[in-house]
Amino acid sequence: MKATITHSTVFKDSPRPSAELTANSKLDVPAGQELEVLAYRDGGANHLKITFNQNLGPQRRNTWYVYKDHIQLEQPGTAESGLHISEQGLALIKKYEGFRSRSYLCPSGTWTIGYGSTHDVTRGQWISEPEAAARLRREVQIYEHGVLAALKVEASQAQFDALVSLCYNIGVGAIARSSVMRFHNRRDFAAAADAFLLWNKGGGKEIPGLTRRRREERSLYLT
Repeated sequence: MKATITHSTVFKDSPRPSAELTANSKLDVPAGQELEVLAYRDGGANHLKITFNQNLGPQRRNTWYVYKDHIQLEQPGTAESGLHISEQGLALIKKYEGFRSRSYLCPSGTWTIGYGSTHDVTRGQWISEPEAAARLRREVQIYEHGVLAALKVEASQAQFDALVSLCYNIGVGAIARSSVMRFHNRRDFAAAADAFLLWNKGGGKEIPGLTRRRREERSLYLT
């Protein structure tokens, strides 16, 4: 899998802010660089944990944490599959993430803005709706690739849209391990649809907004 660095960035040995890391724990990487990826997973705090096919930097490390919106992954077969989230899928994500022009602290204590974006967000930040929509389109590519990497059988456009919406909400690693994906890959689509409904809790308690989102994703998946 090929990865392209879309913004000058810092590769890190943890998802902590780069200012908190020593020089030996980070690596400056210019925009435009292309690298081969062996594996990746959600790294938390808007990062991917990526294993490249070569050691990088004086540290000679091949596994780094990278900001999700600073890298674009080209999944083998992605172009041929023709699968990208549709406008309907994006509308569903927008509906449940909601647009916030001012940065705010989400329940997990992370500064968030626009349609659920968390990278490089600080107190007092402002974003227009067109900027937030463009940012969502960039960031959702990570979740498209995450779903494609986990799929072992075909998916309809509606199924793919529902899976990407779920992935955007729960993360790349979680979707790959989920019963939703396991049932889908067995072609037990009815069971996969019902498994969406399990992802409606936070801190062990049902969250009504998540229940509504999971029901709509389930309905879309079954379309």
